[in-house]
Amino acid sequence: MMRISAALVLSLLLATCADRQHRNPLDPAAADVAFVVGELETRAGDGQVELHWDFSRFDDITGVRLLRQTITADSQGQDLVRNLPREVVEFIDEEVMNGTTYSYQLAIVVEGEGERRLERTRFASPGTESGWVADVGSNRVWKLAPDGRSSVFGKGPFPDIQAIALNGADGSCWVSDRFLGGIVRISPDGQDELLDINLGEVGDLSIAPDGGRGWVVDSEQRRVFSFELEIGTSDSADVNEVDASFAESVVLSATSGGCWIGDRAGRRIILAAADGSRAGEWLQIEQLGPIAAGPSATELGEAEAWALIRDGGALIHLAADGSTALEMELPFSAGVALDVDVVTGNCWVLGEQQSGSIAAFDRTGTLLRLWEDLPVLHDLAVDGENRQIWLAGGGVVWKLAIDADEAVQLRGFGQSVQIEVDPGNR
Repeated sequence: MMRISAALVLSLLLATCADRQHRNPLDPAAADVAFVVGELETRAGDGQVELHWDFSRFDDITGVRLLRQTITADSQGQDLVRNLPREVVEFIDEEVMNGTTYSYQLAIVVEGEGERRLERTRFASPGTESGWVADVGSNRVWKLAPDGRSSVFGKGPFPDIQAIALNGADGSCWVSDRFLGGIVRISPDGQDELLDINLGEVGDLSIAPDGGRGWVVDSEQRRVFSFELEIGTSDSADVNEVDASFAESVVLSATSGGCWIGDRAGRRIILAAADGSRAGEWLQIEQLGPIAAGPSATELGEAEAWALIRDGGALIHLAADGSTALEMELPFSAGVALDVDVVTGNCWVLGEQQSGSIAAFDRTGTLLRLWEDLPVLHDLAVDGENRQIWLAGGGVVWKLAIDADEAVQLRGFGQSVQIEVDPGNR
């Protein structure tokens, strides 16, 4: 067995939340998490926090003390202490509340030397939510813990990820890959299965928020198909083809009972019903970009959507009832991504990747919120139920509290290009 010495005691980073400017909540100097491997690892879950460490190889350590503090405005000392034998290497803390942040620290008892508290402190915030990230650098799709501070698992490799989409009904993540000729479903616990619907070259992918149907672009056939979310072969899957042909650059955003289809080359947006018929069409759309469906409506005729146009220079709001599209200017030169808060119906737009910004608009076009001078970002996902925004950029994922301007970050990705969020409140 190994023995531990004072020089071998790990002195690891504790990053604390500093005062931050309201205009830049993602200032790295204000982040409270660094993605490093240390002697104590935490992973938040739903109503619990899993903790792992391992000092069992040191024969002069006689015990381990686990210390926890609840992070509140009036926090005073540890509120949980567990004395554990050296052989124990994990602990599940179930005396926690979702949405509350906890700090954890270890102390080791060394034979003949007494107790030494290790400097590294880990934070965890349990909850029901989780993020899913498409990382084209590692060719994997990652599921993240509720607080965004750690990953739960990564699935892959996927040779050429085109899109990921969340099924809000069961929390599964669906992946389209240009080389697979099908769509992969990843269950919340990490099981993956292939849905074979005889596609040529898959492109964008979207899932209705109620889990009713999925929609996928076949770039080879220049078609869009809707399908049942049922794993099996093309003989058993219920597949419908949209009554339209497309050239290229087709984007999707599903809603209950249908899907918004953006056709950049055709300068149009189509609202398609589940059977493939057209429920609406908007023409002469200039330089169309991403689309985001609004909150699910009872009837397809009540559906709404937002879209970036003019190469991200403006934002439009569409209503399926045929009302005139509302166009609004952005407070930055170009938007690169957008998402809709399904609770409020507000649209959040991510600005330029360099020295970026985030802006929120209501249905009338009123600018509600603006953050500026952000890091390089590629995509965002809004969780209106938990009042959070998840952001992907380069090798980092951020989780930002809308109301408190508090952010955490998780590093270690290759190139995170798309993010989806599951509120988890089913």
